[in-house]
Amino acid sequence: MPSKFHFHGMEKFREALRDLPYQLRGEARNIVESAASAAMAEMEQKYPISLGQKRRGRFVPGGALRKGLKITYHNDTEFGAWATVRNTAQHASLFENGTELRKTAKGYERGSARPGRVFVPTAIKHRRKMNRALMAMMERHGLKVTSDGDL
Repeated sequence: MPSKFHFHGMEKFREALRDLPYQLRGEARNIVESAASAAMAEMEQKYPISLGQKRRGRFVPGGALRKGLKITYHNDTEFGAWATVRNTAQHASLFENGTELRKTAKGYERGSARPGRVFVPTAIKHRRKMNRALMAMMERHGLKVTSDGDL
């Protein structure tokens, strides 16, 4: 006995699948941009406040770590959304990683600096929140999301 299967609405289903990345893109961009700006705001709060100092007869204002924070949003991709948070201050790496005990050529000790540990832990925390929000968004739209455990 021959059997026949007729699927009603297949064209609408295909259209919905084609439009899904575009629908998700706008919502994903909002999640990514809010995570990046929240991370930057928290970093600004955690960086120490420097009043500045007098150097070679002129006043050099402080706050370079806070002023060096920059966000770049990359909205030129067709399906994705991403943002970059950077600290462009010259001494940002020294502050984050610290320094070892140093000595001059004459043997004078110049001390060491403890790591500040502000940028990386804050970025990791907000990236995990962002990933969870993106996973929840995809599940709301009917997609099944699995993880390797590193959110």
